[in-house]
Amino acid sequence: MKTISVGEFRAHGNPYVAETSKDDVVFTQDGRPYAILKAIPAGIKLEGAFNETSARFRRMIQDRREERGIPWEEAKRWMNTHKSFVVKAG
Repeated sequence: MKTISVGEFRAHGNPYVAETSKDDVVFTQDGRPYAILKAIPAGIKLEGAFNETSARFRRMIQDRREERGIPWEEAKRWMNTHKSFVVKAG
């Protein structure tokens, strides 16, 4: 991980953008970590890259994993009572 000041990046940004292909670049402001510049790997969509690093998104996934689901038989009964859903046996 490379660490640079925001001022250094403003003055000489291109080499640090290139550096992200090898490792993350941490910006500091007044000597304290401020932001991270990170490359998005080839084949990864922007939304995927954002969600991968989003604490809010990770928390939402964790919350959903902790939720109690409903039994499959109950779900089938519900769907069969609504005309827009049809569940076939098997």
